[in-house]
Amino acid sequence: MQVLERPVTIRRLSSATGLLRCLDLPYMATLSCPKSKSNERGWFHASSVGELEVLWPVVEKWALAKSQREVVLTIFSASAERAVKRLSDDLIAKGVTVSFCGFSPWEGNWQTSIRTLRPDFLVTAKYEAWPELWSALRRENVPLFIIGATVRKSLSVVRSVCRILGEELPKLVLLPADDSSVPDLEASFPSASVFPCGEPRWDRVQARSADGNSRARELVEYVASAPRPWGIFGSAWEEDIMFWGRTLGASAGTVWIVPHKVDSEHVRKISELLKSAGLEPVRTSALTQELALNGKSGICLLVDEMGFLLELYSKADWAFVGGGYGKGVHSTIEPALHGIPIGIGPKGSGQFPEIRELQRTGQLKVLEDREALSVWAGDLTTFPHPSVELWKSQAQARLGATEKVIRILESFGP
Repeated sequence: MQVLERPVTIRRLSSATGLLRCLDLPYMATLSCPKSKSNERGWFHASSVGELEVLWPVVEKWALAKSQREVVLTIFSASAERAVKRLSDDLIAKGVTVSFCGFSPWEGNWQTSIRTLRPDFLVTAKYEAWPELWSALRRENVPLFIIGATVRKSLSVVRSVCRILGEELPKLVLLPADDSSVPDLEASFPSASVFPCGEPRWDRVQARSADGNSRARELVEYVASAPRPWGIFGSAWEEDIMFWGRTLGASAGTVWIVPHKVDSEHVRKISELLKSAGLEPVRTSALTQELALNGKSGICLLVDEMGFLLELYSKADWAFVGGGYGKGVHSTIEPALHGIPIGIGPKGSGQFPEIRELQRTGQLKVLEDREALSVWAGDLTTFPHPSVELWKSQAQARLGATEKVIRILESFGP
């Protein structure tokens, strides 16, 4: 495997600010990575961590299905650097050949990299699209698969740019999460093949849930006598705590606050907001034995550790997923898998098909204002929720998207 160490500093014009900024990105054009004629090579590219989670089970399943398969793994955002390295290490440990793991080419270098690596196909997720990538794939006759495709702005813009430049589109295979996106995709990309497949991230969450986490089990044991219901604030931002305000302090049972960031300054701010809401947060990093509750109610546990939010969701009676009052809501699939009621803020909620589906089934509520919060929070005193088993069965029915994607990949294979 070759992993590029970012040897070149490349400048680009930021479309957001109009200012030049320096980005340390690898220069894949210098890469020499010959492929055996008898091998298949799949290139899997993710914009950031969320998209990599979508691709993860597909990469594993495809790579392990046959011995003569090689994998190229690339990301755009530095936020996914550790995650893609972890995926690469996992694959190598299972005997998979990882030809390259690192950052993607910059726009303008895609064609050279595609010619060098000679993939049989390129798979990406959701909104990642670049005009030169698309034109390069067309010239090199490499099909492009987009998992979770919808008629997003990025795809429409790239299509328009290709038309303006007189470039033909690559062979597109669009894999939306559900049937609702099919008509718009077929109208916008009439030459594409469109197959609704579901969301592979459900399979990824299921696999991670089965693995478990020893520290999570330890914490749950230390606070086993804490009053129910248990509520989990997952990936919480300061804006989420401020929105809840005194409603959070009045919550019955036990609340676990899992901040999006666990650096000391962010945790300190979250802790102060919790105290303002009338709570006395106990930091989990200080828990090394059973918590002495002495009949206390209104327990608040502030999780200043990383790595086991999914395991905590599995023990919860309800969940609130953060980000919806700031930069955008985080993943709702993790709590949804366990059949518990979910609340979120409105920011970014329209971007995820699973949120629309969870709203339709009644498992998820978008809390637009404090009145909606008050109503939803008032219903959380009944636990377990009457629909928990129904919601669990619906979550199980959403599994299997990875298998569908693999079948389609193989049907277009060499």
